[in-house]
Amino acid sequence: MEVHSQQEPRAVITIHGYDSFGNSYDIVAQIDTDFVPKPSFLLKTLGYFKNPQVAFVGTPQIYSNDSSSFIARGAAEQTYTFYGPILRGLYGMDMTY
Repeated sequence: MEVHSQQEPRAVITIHGYDSFGNSYDIVAQIDTDFVPKPSFLLKTLGYFKNPQVAFVGTPQIYSNDSSSFIARGAAEQTYTFYGPILRGLYGMDMTY
């Protein structure tokens, strides 16, 4: 597996980056700069692409610093609500992409 992360690291977060490098790769992982993925992150998400109808996979945000401040805890609780009951409800109504 070839990983593009060191050459022009800012390029992958811009449209120019996708235009320049996107056609060179089968899979592009877009990760926020404050996200620290576990070593198994890609292995656990790539399996969904075995289905030829899958073109995009989204993963939930999980905060590991939610006890460090009031703001971090509030941000974490908002995402838990969205990725929990809200997204499940939308899925049940066939409204997720």
